[in-house]
This record gives sequence, C-alpha cells and structure tokens, in this order.
Amino acid sequence: MAYFPLHLSAVTDERCQSNSEAPEAQTDFGENDNPTLAIPFTPAEEAFTNAAFPINHTRTVLWPGSSITYLGGSKGMFFANVAQYNIEGTGAGNQYNTLVTVTADEAAPSFVRTLEQAFYADGPLWGSFGSVYSGLEGILLFANTDVGMKIAKVPPLFYADLSQVRDIPYAERFMKSSRLNDTASAFIPGLNPTSGDIFWSNYYRTWIFVYMSLTNVFYYRYALYGGISSITGPWSDEFELYDTSIQTWTNDDTFDYAGHAYSGYDPTGRSIMLSWSHGLDDEYMARVQFK
Repeated sequence: MAYFPLHLSAVTDERCQSNSEAPEAQTDFGENDNPTLAIPFTPAEEAFTNAAFPINHTRTVLWPGSSITYLGGSKGMFFANVAQYNIEGTGAGNQYNTLVTVTADEAAPSFVRTLEQAFYADGPLWGSFGSVYSGLEGILLFANTDVGMKIAKVPPLFYADLSQVRDIPYAERFMKSSRLNDTASAFIPGLNPTSGDIFWSNYYRTWIFVYMSLTNVFYYRYALYGGISSITGPWSDEFELYDTSIQTWTNDDTFDYAGHAYSGYDPTGRSIMLSWSHGLDDEYMARVQFK
C-alpha cells in the first residue's frame, strides 16, 4: 500500500487569539473564590484530603486530560485520572481513573461519575489519555504506559461495562517497536507524552496524533495508509509541529504543559487550534495551518 506524507506548517494566526468572538473573561460559579466543581469528589476522596492536607499538604486531585467522546443525542463520555499530590507537585501520583458521563441541556452540562473507580494505576489507565469513536472499532481507549501507547476498544452501548473492554494486540505490535526511526512504529517507547489528542482529519483522510512531552514543543504523527481503519498503524515518524516558546518565555520555575489540539476549529480541516498552560495561571492558544 502506498502512503502520502503529511506536511504542516506552524503559522500563528493572531486573529485566533484576539477577535470579536473570542472570550475575554472567565466566570466561575461558586463561593468564596472557589469555583464549583463540574466533576465531584467522592466522600472517600474528600476524607483523604481532609485528613492528609493539614499534615503534609497532600490532597486528592481529579484531572481530566482528554476531550469528550460523543455518544449520540445529548451525551458524551471521558475518563479522568484521580491522583494524590501535594502543593509541590509530588506524592503518590495516579491511583485510578474515573468514567464520567456528560449530558448537555440548555442550562448547562451535567457530569456524573458513572464509574467512580474504573481502571487502576497498576495497569493501563484506559481512556485517560483520550478516546475516540470509530465506526469500525467502536470506542477506542488510549493509555500511556512505560512501554508506549496502547489501544483498547469497547462497544459504544457498553462503554461503562469494563468486562467489555478489549485491548488490541496487533496495534500494540506497532506501538511498542523499539526502533526509533521505524515508520511502522506508532509511538516511540519511553516518550511518554504528557498530553495530546488523536483525531480523524477529513482533509487528509487519515488519523493524526498531536502531543506534548516534557518539552515546550508540540509534535505530531499520522497514520501512514489513511482510511478510517488506519488508526491501529503503521504510523509515521515524529515531526515537530509548534514550539510554544514562540509565545511564552520559560525558565526553571515555569514551563508549558497540558497541550491539546482542537480539530473541529476549522471545518475545512486545513488547520487546528492548539492550547497549552504556562506556569500556574496562564493559558495560550495558537492556530497551526496545514500546508
């Protein structure tokens, strides 16, 4: 089978950062400067924080790291990690993930923890890195592991039934290749991206993976053979997409992280919107134009 190289250029469009339709303020709903949590903690998670925080500033944190996967109608789902960290950013780390079902209505979306504890950190945290709907495979769940990215699948009607989750061994065969420059490897073992998104590109008719690791750079890979079934590989080598230091200055105390790609920003599919966090308080965005 033939494959076609995908070329992208990192072109920042200032209009995507400041225009009449862009939000200029954020409104939090809550009391005493504490925003209301969209995803609630369980009583056990709150009890841990109440007991540990006065002693060593350790608390339970819930970090959604992926976009919402549409289930049809007004519903969607995603997995979020539940971890234990102190204010210095150290601690026991991820404990498990939780499955959240989102329902939209005219007033506001509602969030329900359909499974309070889904997958545990002694194995793949399926779905925490992201999930996508594929008409051929069902809902695909991605997990970041020490040996590389892994894929599992679950039937859409049974997304909350963990007994229905199946990993995809033939996909792992591509993804755990030890050859750094092998275009048949989906993701580089040991790279361990910290955040990212996998999405279908209508413009290029293939799957694209945009991610950040422990650098201030967005990278990307794409499924070489194209087609909706190509998500399992083989995938391209890694290419640099966008250096966030163009907009943000970093040092030992601040860094850029939590990078995500929004493939639906441009209906033509020629460009994508990127966002990332800088330090503790700032969010940045850039539009990257596809050549």
